[in-house]
Amino acid sequence: HNNISAVTFTKLPLWGRRAFKVVCRVLFARADATVCVSRGVAGDVKDFFSLTRMPEVIHYGVDVKKIQTLSCQPIEAEDLAVFQKKTVKILSIGRFAPQKDLETLIEAFALFYQKKSSSDLLIIGDGPDKEKLYQLVQQHGVEKHVRFLGWKQNVYPYIRAADIFVLSSNYEGFPYVLLEAAALGKPIVATDTPYGPRELLGHNAYGLVVPVGEPGAVARALVSLANKKTYVHYQTRIYKRVGGFSEKSMLKRYQLLIQSLA
Repeated sequence: HNNISAVTFTKLPLWGRRAFKVVCRVLFARADATVCVSRGVAGDVKDFFSLTRMPEVIHYGVDVKKIQTLSCQPIEAEDLAVFQKKTVKILSIGRFAPQKDLETLIEAFALFYQKKSSSDLLIIGDGPDKEKLYQLVQQHGVEKHVRFLGWKQNVYPYIRAADIFVLSSNYEGFPYVLLEAAALGKPIVATDTPYGPRELLGHNAYGLVVPVGEPGAVARALVSLANKKTYVHYQTRIYKRVGGFSEKSMLKRYQLLIQSLA
């Protein structure tokens, strides 16, 4: 479900990575099938564990109707004011940790704000980098236009009320949150992180894919989506695209795989 080489590199010492490889290689050899959530993860798993065959790829699927129904629930009272403002609302959701690289997002918003002052950045989540992110917002002088909304049990009303969704991660496996944003027809800006975004968005076909860790590139993508014609184009394209990632299709793929092993 994640970029295994990146996760182990950031969280395990060298001896730990080596031991992990040895143990998992033995376990994988005993498996009848290995499933990964993206083509990128499948390639990474094969290479990292020196597997003899490529794992199966079954992308995540979403229940679009369920997400749309849940998105109609009310936004929490303390958050209503910012969503009632007539501004471009940019939303991101993720843990406040290095993997999500929210620093790049904040720096990108500061650049975007210089061109589009009627805008707000809204971030849902929590984590160890909270104070660091608060300080960065103050350094860029955009504290009146960046709102940390905390953890939410139901994020869908917030996605529905936002204008643009941004993913700024350093690495992923296949970011499920992009499918959730797509289910609500939100134009997406995502870093070309290994792995996942490009498999959903293509080469800017269904959303804007930008280099990892480059605030200027993220800001330029946001400026592009501030154009109404471009915005509507990607809004239409991403909503059509999510139809190929249905929960029903995902479950059918797992069913066929299990039956083939019986």
